[in-house]
Amino acid sequence: MSIRLWLEKGLKENNLTVAGLARKSSVSVSTLYRLKLYDYRFPSSKIMQKLEKVLGVYSKEEFKLGETLTWHFTDDYEEVPIEQLTLNKQNHRCAVCQTILDGKKTECFIINLHRMKNYPEGASREVYADEIDTEEPYVVTCEDCSHVFEEVMNYTYPEMLKIIMAPGPSPITFFSKELNKDVAITNQSLLAERLHVNQSTISRIISEKRKKRESQSYRSFKIDLIGCKLAISIHVLCAERRLEQSFEPGDILDKTISKSRLRRELTENFKYPDDHLISDYAQKIKGTDFTVKCDLMVLDEQFEKLAACFIADITNEKSEHAHWLDALESVSRKEYIGLALCMRVKFIIIQVIDSSRNTLFPLSELIIYEIHQANYQITISLSGFREFTEPDNYY
Repeated sequence: MSIRLWLEKGLKENNLTVAGLARKSSVSVSTLYRLKLYDYRFPSSKIMQKLEKVLGVYSKEEFKLGETLTWHFTDDYEEVPIEQLTLNKQNHRCAVCQTILDGKKTECFIINLHRMKNYPEGASREVYADEIDTEEPYVVTCEDCSHVFEEVMNYTYPEMLKIIMAPGPSPITFFSKELNKDVAITNQSLLAERLHVNQSTISRIISEKRKKRESQSYRSFKIDLIGCKLAISIHVLCAERRLEQSFEPGDILDKTISKSRLRRELTENFKYPDDHLISDYAQKIKGTDFTVKCDLMVLDEQFEKLAACFIADITNEKSEHAHWLDALESVSRKEYIGLALCMRVKFIIIQVIDSSRNTLFPLSELIIYEIHQANYQITISLSGFREFTEPDNYY
């Protein structure tokens, strides 16, 4: 009897789930699923002793010789490279273009299962039963697809879903059983069918709303995860769409994705909680009918206005300058400073993009100005941005 069958038999006879067995045996859930998923994996003697205390003695005599002909087992549980295991699972094909990979250069990627990709890996937390997945977060691609997949790894899951559904040339198509024909993925309903999930799952992932006020300490333990199988499928579909030469970001490289990236930079690099960031902020000037707006307003520890953020697209500026760097410098000096002064903030943050380029990444680091007001004089100078300091009464 193989280890996989022995595990399945033991779980059934003892009326245990994988999570239950993990608790009783002190063997991790991921290890148990590796044993259940791969017939050729044989655990170390230490792991076997823990399992046998719960499931009973495993008879090595019952282990068929034929099951060991292809694989050599030792007590070193990590003897077989994870790249090879993943490649076997993918039938020796690239996950993106499905090219046969035998004898070709490959690249192995570890998928980030954090839904919004704004939390640290390996943070201490409790694992819930509905988060357990029989898949492992590894993907192997060919050399030609690796650069695109590496770029996709930097997107958030909402960004990836928007790219997959984006209008324009080279849409991703599939045969819809509901419609009984080949269709392009252009909405959440079709995407849900293609990914074999409920539409509500897609809606929850793509939503940018936060239902809870989150402190930094809360974030360390409450991590928003996405199922591994679904996460891999989303990465692969997004890479497939980005791989098409005719695909142009167009409208999807608007302030929606850029704003999401800016929010992530402020939360990751400067530690600002999500509820201190207000999208599409608008303020009416007192005594007038004039309204000033910014793409994102950053609030300080006392929830007072601190920084006005603007997404600046230099597409139309390039024609007026010899080089895009000159256009970038021009954009940074335009009307954003005046708008920020009207809002009475202390910092101006500008993120520069070029929607005509076939990329979803900003052109530069954040351009940050600090506004000093003293003795009826205003001084504006390039500056760094300060980190959020959590007040003692913030929880």
